[in-house]
Amino acid sequence: LAALMEVLLKHSRAKNFLPILNQRIEFIQGILNQLGKEYRRFVVKYMINETQDEAPNAVDQLVQTLVTAFPGEKDTIMTFAQQLEQKGLQKGLKQGRREEDLVIAKRMLNMGADYNFIKKATHLSDQDLLNLEG
Repeated sequence: LAALMEVLLKHSRAKNFLPILNQRIEFIQGILNQLGKEYRRFVVKYMINETQDEAPNAVDQLVQTLVTAFPGEKDTIMTFAQQLEQKGLQKGLKQGRREEDLVIAKRMLNMGADYNFIKKATHLSDQDLLNLEG
């Protein structure tokens, strides 16, 4: 069990986690299949949430590897993956709104609108507006 935790803590945030996982999947399966369902869920959730693999579709590949390795946990794995995807969508929407606020503020500055009015309308910081002026 300690060896499993060492592997996960050491490699889960590696930029190349998927190949490392694939090399050790049988080892991980062997340990997790001896443990209770809650512990397996915790480890699976940890791997999905912590992976920072830079491969294209890394999360999808990770989910597929985990579903193959732990078919009894498919629903749990898919739920965790959907939660992760939802977080990503929310982050993307927030970033998109910020970029739109910056575009609007830039336009308003170019039109000569009052600085305080722009700040109130866009909820941008003083520093953001100063950066747009420069």
